[in-house]
Amino acid sequence: MNRSMIPVEEAAKEWFKDSKFAAQYEALEDEFAIAEASIKARCEKQQDKVVGDR
Repeated sequence: MNRSMIPVEEAAKEWFKDSKFAAQYEALEDEFAIAEASIKARCEKQQDKVVGDR
């Protein structure tokens, strides 16, 4: 099977044309923000640990 790659930004433009998709995406905005904050905190904690080990 030969599939071509589509950049996610290009695909998202099409997805957001669907009002149901856009509404569901917006409904999850708070959860995305929590996940982003959690990931950022973990990265910062790991970075502090690496700097402290020097």
